[in-house]
Amino acid sequence: MEGLTFPNECELACENYKRLYAGQSFYNLAYRAGCIGPSTGCTDIAAPVCGTDNILYRNKCVLETANSISLKRKGPSIQIKNNGACLESCLCPLEHQPVCGSNGYYYENVCYLTCQNKLNYCSKYPAISPAPKSVCEACYCNEINNPVCGSDGRTYKNPCEFNCEAKRRGNTYLTITKYGTCSGCGCTDSYIPVCGTDQQTYTNECQLKCSNSKRRDGYRISVWHSGECQPTGCTCNITCPPEYEPVCGTDGKSYWNLCWLNCNADCKERNENTRHTLFVQKPGSCVI
Repeated sequence: MEGLTFPNECELACENYKRLYAGQSFYNLAYRAGCIGPSTGCTDIAAPVCGTDNILYRNKCVLETANSISLKRKGPSIQIKNNGACLESCLCPLEHQPVCGSNGYYYENVCYLTCQNKLNYCSKYPAISPAPKSVCEACYCNEINNPVCGSDGRTYKNPCEFNCEAKRRGNTYLTITKYGTCSGCGCTDSYIPVCGTDQQTYTNECQLKCSNSKRRDGYRISVWHSGECQPTGCTCNITCPPEYEPVCGTDGKSYWNLCWLNCNADCKERNENTRHTLFVQKPGSCVI
């Protein structure tokens, strides 16, 4: 928030550890990128938003301040892409240590390869692992966009990329089922529920991303937290207002607003026949 850039979050945590023993106030994370200036006048309450630059900002004010500084420096405009986490970004070092992936593509370093697996989570795409250089040098395809749908349910950029993948896997049964993109989003049915920022529960993160591709209103949904949005029998999504004013519960979970926390607490008390044990730990999201 003070406009100080740290090499990574570990270094920031280390500095705060020192400040704790020195009786000084903590430095709060403003956004996950190098600072372009201090977030003057902004509250430190965490209500994370993802910018159109795929950077996670502490709250709307911090993003707007960064946008103002960027525009003054003739940089790009930064707008809110969605409330909550950025689904299409990974924090990776800039070291150039190329690694060949088992999908036949080179990655800048192992972190970027791992990031791709994260982006493909719960999809039908097989996990990517480091592979010999020969795997990446086996085929050379142009960038022509002429998609084809494979019998594995995956969309390939063009027939050449499809043939390369079939050769790479040694799969003689892999065929082109149609020219054009595959229907659906290529997600598995694995039930690993996530709660979206639209307060709806999705089967898994891939299914949530798929819903974004079908939207026509420009609104983007992100993952608010892992697990279902509300306990069985609850109607928090009906009874609570949509305002994005997150609070952190004493259970370590972030709730969309105070109403959502109280609603979940009431449902838990009713379902488990226990006393009300869920309260507000602090205003804002538990983590950013």
